[in-house]
Amino acid sequence: MKPGEALPAELRPILATAFSMEQEQPQVAEVEKGKSFVLYDVTDVQASAPAPLAQITDDVTFAWKVDAGSRAAKVAAVKIQAALRKGQSIDQAIAATGKNLPPVEQVSMSRPTLAAALRAGQQVPPRFR
Repeated sequence: MKPGEALPAELRPILATAFSMEQEQPQVAEVEKGKSFVLYDVTDVQASAPAPLAQITDDVTFAWKVDAGSRAAKVAAVKIQAALRKGQSIDQAIAATGKNLPPVEQVSMSRPTLAAALRAGQQVPPRFR
């Protein structure tokens, strides 16, 4: 939390070792190849503290909105499933939620083909008209 503060250049090569070592496992790291070494031991690992809220307000707000949206989407999905079980059409079930949802798109491919495309990271093709 000190802007501009940096590790001395001669200690930079040991950072990879320092951040990968286990607690209570002494390590040796080379500072200057064949000339100087650092011996050190980690006796206590502290979890990093969260950033001050003032610095991450936008991130927290975004995460809250995503969480609230996910909960609302789950409630709507459960209502749609219940309506489908009662025999309503998908369009009726979606309309009954009172949400402005996009229409259902038909995909004309088999489920195994669709699953393979998704596993391969391919975008599902748009519906055929």
